[in-house]
Amino acid sequence: YKLIYLGQSSLEGIHYRETVKPYLQSLARETHGSALFAVIASDQFVIVGREDSSIDVGVTLHLGSAANITYSAAGKAVAAFLPRDELRQLLLRDNLCFHGEPVFLNREKLKRELESCRRDGYAEAPGKRNTEVVVLASPVLGQKGYPIGAILLIGIFPKTVKRDYGERLVGAARKLSALFGSDVIWPSRQAVEHSRKAHGNKEKLD
Repeated sequence: YKLIYLGQSSLEGIHYRETVKPYLQSLARETHGSALFAVIASDQFVIVGREDSSIDVGVTLHLGSAANITYSAAGKAVAAFLPRDELRQLLLRDNLCFHGEPVFLNREKLKRELESCRRDGYAEAPGKRNTEVVVLASPVLGQKGYPIGAILLIGIFPKTVKRDYGERLVGAARKLSALFGSDVIWPSRQAVEHSRKAHGNKEKLD
């Protein structure tokens, strides 16, 4: 399969970092969590932006860190908006890390999570080291509604505020998508329908 390649030069990294910085700062300040921006580079995520609140939740992803393209909530958020054929090819891989180590992959659960992400605009996963930590991620779309990365929010969030924080995250992802040239503004009915048509309402994950 092929995923859009954004490059990893320092100039590109600075461009993304400066563009996303005010959005990450707002999210970190409003939610008391850590906000990150990851771009897709070949078959990996690369962290190019990070802002923290005064509360340290032990986030191990730093600027320049790379992670598997299927990593945690970010992987789900991007997978939900891949074209059908690319999603199908991605799911043929052995090292799928949507649920942590590949051995823990639950394909039926993943199918429900992708559908939920298309509906709500964000995906969710537990922290890697601390299960009290919640990872939320929303896709950032580029031209033709293709995912170019994800914006993540990581923290210890009570259930009572998780949806509100998810909606704030989606709002930031929508604005960044517009800045990065998306002609399918997310979240919207248009974006949801775009994704469903891209891989036919009922994709098989096995």
